[in-house]
This record gives sequence, C-alpha cells and structure tokens, in this order.
Amino acid sequence: MKIKKIHNDAIMLMLEGQFTKREIAQQIGKSEKTLWNWEQDEDFQAAYDKARKEEERRNWARIHKMSKKALDVQEKIMDKSKNDIARASVAADVLDRAGYAPEQNVNVNAGAVVEIIDDINRQLTSDNR
Repeated sequence: MKIKKIHNDAIMLMLEGQFTKREIAQQIGKSEKTLWNWEQDEDFQAAYDKARKEEERRNWARIHKMSKKALDVQEKIMDKSKNDIARASVAADVLDRAGYAPEQNVNVNAGAVVEIIDDINRQLTSDNR
C-alpha cells in the first residue's frame, strides 16, 4: 500500500492515544473495517512504527531539555529557600536519583538493643551501690 495523507492522519490520531478506533475512523471518514485492514498492511505498520519512534525521539529530546531546567530549579531551592523542609526534600531527591538512596529494608536486631540497655541498667545499678 502506498502511504497517503489519510493514512498518516490515522497514524497521528492513533499515536495521540485519546481516541477509539471508531472515533479515528469517523474523523478520517472511513469505516472501522477499513482502518482495521490498514493496520494489517505491512506498509501501514512500518509507517506507524516509524512515526512512533520519531515521536519517542522528540519526547526524549524534550525531556532531556527540561531536565536541565528541573535541576536548576532544584539547585535554586537548595541554595535559596528559607524552608528547611523544601531544602531537605530536594536534597533527598537529588541524592536518591544519584544512587545514594537509603536502605529500604534495614534489619534491626532488637535483642541486641535490649541486651545493651540491660547492661547499662546493671552497670548503673552496681555503680549506685
């Protein structure tokens, strides 16, 4: 199949992800069956895949560009905010994303803590005699 403007219109609507197949078919003036037939065609699938990959590339480029702004905002909050909670939250987020996340599962040996406290209490008791 030769990909025409109407095919590309359908592909763009499909990539938006906001419309059902019925709505896409209505918007391009075709039946759902025609749209389904297009989707089975290798050329249509290749055009769809190419458009999807291009959309992903554009989105990643936008995210990359926005990430510098996001880091600038975080740095500004850390340096200039008078709100300790905001600064601590940003600092924790930066450390977490840099791979310095706190341990998720920390095993505490409560028995050892009790033994230490008991030892301290015994020592204090014996010192007071």
